[in-house]
Amino acid sequence: MKNKRDIKDIPSDETENMFMDVYRDQVASENSIDEFDCKCNKDGKEIYMEVTVFGFAGSPTYDEYKKGKVKNASEIVVQDERGKLTFKCMYNEIVSLNSNDYMVVYRII
Repeated sequence: MKNKRDIKDIPSDETENMFMDVYRDQVASENSIDEFDCKCNKDGKEIYMEVTVFGFAGSPTYDEYKKGKVKNASEIVVQDERGKLTFKCMYNEIVSLNSNDYMVVYRII
Protein backbone atom coordinates (compact mmCIF):
# COMPACT_ATOMS: atom_id res chain seq x y z
CA MET A 1 0.00 0.00 0.00
CA LYS A 2 1.25 3.46 -0.91
CA ASN A 3 2.11 5.73 2.00
CA LYS A 4 0.30 9.05 1.53
CA ARG A 5 1.87 12.23 2.82
CA ASP A 6 -0.28 14.59 4.83
CA ILE A 7 -1.17 17.68 2.81
CA LYS A 8 0.36 19.86 5.55
CA ASP A 9 3.74 18.29 4.81
CA ILE A 10 3.93 19.24 1.14
CA PRO A 11 6.58 21.79 0.11
CA SER A 12 5.75 25.50 0.40
CA ASP A 13 5.94 26.09 -3.36
CA GLU A 14 3.38 23.34 -4.00
CA THR A 15 1.07 24.83 -1.35
CA GLU A 16 1.50 28.26 -2.99
CA ASN A 17 0.60 26.91 -6.42
CA MET A 18 -2.49 25.14 -5.14
CA PHE A 19 -3.58 28.24 -3.21
CA MET A 20 -2.95 30.53 -6.19
CA ASP A 21 -5.12 28.40 -8.47
CA VAL A 22 -8.05 28.48 -6.05
CA TYR A 23 -7.55 32.18 -5.23
CA ARG A 24 -7.44 33.06 -8.95
CA ASP A 25 -10.70 31.21 -9.67
CA GLN A 26 -12.58 32.03 -6.48
CA VAL A 27 -11.47 35.57 -5.61
CA ALA A 28 -9.41 37.28 -8.30
CA SER A 29 -11.67 36.46 -11.26
CA GLU A 30 -14.80 37.45 -9.32
CA ASN A 31 -13.39 40.79 -8.11
CA SER A 32 -11.34 42.17 -11.02
CA ILE A 33 -8.02 41.44 -9.31
CA ASP A 34 -5.71 41.19 -12.31
CA GLU A 35 -2.39 40.88 -10.53
CA PHE A 36 -1.49 39.22 -7.26
CA ASP A 37 1.27 37.12 -5.79
CA CYS A 38 1.25 34.50 -3.03
CA LYS A 39 3.93 33.50 -0.57
CA CYS A 40 3.54 30.49 1.71
CA ASN A 41 5.08 30.70 5.16
CA LYS A 42 5.53 27.75 7.47
CA ASP A 43 6.46 28.50 11.04
CA GLY A 44 6.55 25.24 12.95
CA LYS A 45 3.06 23.80 12.60
CA GLU A 46 1.54 27.11 11.54
CA ILE A 47 0.99 27.64 7.83
CA TYR A 48 -0.11 30.96 6.44
CA MET A 49 -0.32 32.61 3.06
CA GLU A 50 0.57 36.21 2.26
CA VAL A 51 -1.28 37.48 -0.79
CA THR A 52 0.00 40.71 -2.28
CA VAL A 53 -2.70 42.40 -4.34
CA PHE A 54 -1.44 44.86 -6.92
CA GLY A 55 -4.25 47.39 -7.13
CA PHE A 56 -5.41 48.81 -10.44
CA ALA A 57 -8.49 50.74 -11.48
CA GLY A 58 -11.53 48.55 -10.88
CA SER A 59 -9.89 46.18 -8.40
CA PRO A 60 -10.96 46.16 -4.75
CA THR A 61 -9.30 48.73 -2.54
CA TYR A 62 -7.45 48.06 0.69
CA ASP A 63 -10.45 49.40 2.65
CA GLU A 64 -12.93 47.18 0.80
CA TYR A 65 -10.84 44.09 1.52
CA LYS A 66 -10.27 45.09 5.15
CA LYS A 67 -14.03 45.58 5.66
CA GLY A 68 -14.84 42.13 4.20
CA LYS A 69 -16.49 43.49 1.06
CA VAL A 70 -14.50 41.36 -1.40
CA LYS A 71 -16.65 38.56 -2.82
CA ASN A 72 -15.64 34.97 -1.90
CA ALA A 73 -12.49 36.11 -0.06
CA SER A 74 -13.22 35.07 3.52
CA GLU A 75 -12.03 31.47 3.15
CA ILE A 76 -9.87 29.55 0.67
CA VAL A 77 -9.92 25.74 0.62
CA VAL A 78 -7.21 23.81 -1.21
CA GLN A 79 -7.43 20.07 -1.50
CA ASP A 80 -6.14 17.01 -3.30
CA GLU A 81 -5.95 13.29 -2.61
CA ARG A 82 -3.78 13.97 0.47
CA GLY A 83 -6.42 16.03 2.22
CA LYS A 84 -7.48 19.65 2.42
CA LEU A 85 -6.27 22.90 3.93
CA THR A 86 -8.71 25.65 4.88
CA PHE A 87 -7.28 29.16 4.99
CA LYS A 88 -9.24 31.95 6.69
CA CYS A 89 -8.74 35.62 5.81
CA MET A 90 -7.29 37.55 8.74
CA TYR A 91 -8.93 40.90 8.11
CA ASN A 92 -7.13 42.47 11.07
CA GLU A 93 -3.75 41.56 9.50
CA ILE A 94 -4.33 43.19 6.10
CA VAL A 95 -1.58 45.74 5.52
CA SER A 96 -1.42 48.62 3.06
CA LEU A 97 1.89 48.56 1.15
CA ASN A 98 1.40 51.84 -0.74
CA SER A 99 -1.47 53.82 -2.21
CA ASN A 100 -2.62 50.94 -4.46
CA ASP A 101 -1.13 47.67 -3.20
CA TYR A 102 -1.82 45.71 -0.04
CA MET A 103 -1.06 42.36 1.57
CA VAL A 104 -3.74 39.98 2.80
CA VAL A 105 -2.92 37.20 5.27
CA TYR A 106 -4.70 33.84 5.21
CA ARG A 107 -4.08 31.40 8.06
CA ILE A 108 -4.90 27.71 8.40
CA ILE A 109 -7.93 27.16 10.61
